[in-house]
Amino acid sequence: MPKDKFRVLLVSVGIFGQRYLTELTSGSYDATLVGIVDVVPHLEEKYPVISQLQIPVFPTMEAFYARNAADLVIICSPIHLHTEMILCALDHGSNVLCEKPLCADPAETRQLEQAAAQKKLILSVGWQLNYDRTVQKIKQLILSGAFGPVRGGKCLHGMRRGRNYYSRNNWSGHLFVHGKPVMDSPFMNGCAHTFQMMTYLLGNTMTEAEDIVRVEGELYRANPTLENYDIAALRCFTRENVPLLYLTCHAMREEYLGRFAEMEFEAGTLIWEEGLSYRFVYRDGREPLDFGPDSSPRFQKLHDMLACMRGQRDLPLSLPHTGLPHLHAVLLAQNLPVQDIPADRINILEEKGDRFCCPKNLESVLREAYAKNALPMEIGLSLVR
Repeated sequence: MPKDKFRVLLVSVGIFGQRYLTELTSGSYDATLVGIVDVVPHLEEKYPVISQLQIPVFPTMEAFYARNAADLVIICSPIHLHTEMILCALDHGSNVLCEKPLCADPAETRQLEQAAAQKKLILSVGWQLNYDRTVQKIKQLILSGAFGPVRGGKCLHGMRRGRNYYSRNNWSGHLFVHGKPVMDSPFMNGCAHTFQMMTYLLGNTMTEAEDIVRVEGELYRANPTLENYDIAALRCFTRENVPLLYLTCHAMREEYLGRFAEMEFEAGTLIWEEGLSYRFVYRDGREPLDFGPDSSPRFQKLHDMLACMRGQRDLPLSLPHTGLPHLHAVLLAQNLPVQDIPADRINILEEKGDRFCCPKNLESVLREAYAKNALPMEIGLSLVR
């Protein structure tokens, strides 16, 4: 291995891990993939590049570290395994880039951040929107006071998930696995990015997000096999009592719903829609600011992590504490009751070998709630009757 390249260990080649595998074997980074940790047998048959590049596969991190070393460990394993694996990597002198969510326990979040600081290593989290250069530019303007105080925000983000998604492992849709909290839901995991970005934009520094102290709203379960909810309509309040409306779901007929987001400031409204420009529309009629769409690749976080390790820039913008407000909101939401949607209000969609539970009129209910900046029940819309 050339001395100018970092040694990288990839942990778990699952849904997101396979994307890292593609990135790290593309030749686009000053890094070499020196090992993979995964329990799936014959992994090289599914991903021939592993054999082509002779990348060794290990059953555990301990097996890798017995004879090897890594400058960076990228962790894409299930959430309930993150803490143990991060501590193992730090104990062996490796920096860590962990996919979100970091963990489901605020105390563990602080423990992990302290452990990295004590080892003088970097622990970064894959909240990819935090690394986007357009988002950073907007945050700098907010911090400068260019938009004035925030008044509120709202976002709508849904992704259809069905039987195949929830049956692929032992944690999807569950609250705990082997006694470890996972709190898996669209809010915790699959549709978390846009809400987390709103809290990040309101944080007091470039690595902080604004904390959430109170949550009200409605939780629903359409898929009866789940332990947790798969539809949420929530209003989350910051420390300054700023309301952030969040609408999300996995149980729906459409493949995607949103992502749409708006944030109201004294001077006007920041508007964002998936794939389109971020725009700030002034209240006084001035020419809107057009920031353009997302300006950075999905794996900007990896570029930034490696640059950090070379001392070429400040710490990555998404540190463990950056995700704490999102986790606080998730845990506060878990205190709300989950309402089961009656079977007669659910249509079953069979498609491409999968099975989806689709509450009647769900998409129109969420769209109207978003348009009116309200919870469904506040405007007379119900999913259960």
